[in-house]
Amino acid sequence: MDKNKIEEGLLNTRVMFLPWIGDNYELGIAFDNDKILGTKEKPGKKILVLGESHYIDDFDPEEPKNHQFTKEVISDYLKGREGSLNYQRWMNTFLKFERAVYGKVTSSQDSQEIWNHLAFYNFLQTPLCMARMQPDDTNFEKSEEPFFKVLDLLRPDVILVWGKRLYSKLPIGSDSVTGKEGEGVYVDGYRADSWVYSKNDGYKSIAISLYHPSVGFDWSFWNSIIKNGVTNGR
Repeated sequence: MDKNKIEEGLLNTRVMFLPWIGDNYELGIAFDNDKILGTKEKPGKKILVLGESHYIDDFDPEEPKNHQFTKEVISDYLKGREGSLNYQRWMNTFLKFERAVYGKVTSSQDSQEIWNHLAFYNFLQTPLCMARMQPDDTNFEKSEEPFFKVLDLLRPDVILVWGKRLYSKLPIGSDSVTGKEGEGVYVDGYRADSWVYSKNDGYKSIAISLYHPSVGFDWSFWNSIIKNGVTNGR
């Protein structure tokens, strides 16, 4: 996977915040018995983790370094985990999510390995200026074209969507992508909604609705949802 070529293609379609793409993203997440991470011998499914928005004061859309913001968030989180950067409260969101993927308490080394097997992208390409600020429909509509370009170039098998609000605002489809409601992912009587995107070339991706990992997130329960969705979701 040529990351530079992908980023060039994304910047040409109004992507403001380039996605984090782990070095082993194409190997994916496997859930092969006790092995979670995909390998060259046994690759798993490519996972795109989809957040909603960034919060940035005094945002200048003409500043080129903003394109790296999402990538720097993940990089800073990993530095916080290894101890080369002060660990901050916001990092707990990423910690809880990675444990939901891994299914156990993770070490700093686990963090590095997990995020190098994932891609992360925030749907909204216009930042909000403060936490808990409500984005309007225009924010979401303007971000649809960049989102589909991300799908086109990264071609994830599974999209893990942070939060019911974001899931409810996902586009139904586009001129080149059709969408339909999936069968959902069931664990202990709970149904996680799913939406299936597909293209004429046979590409298909399933988006799964998760609780946002920032608050009220039981990572052990959501591990069951993620594992079931990645291995069996339709």
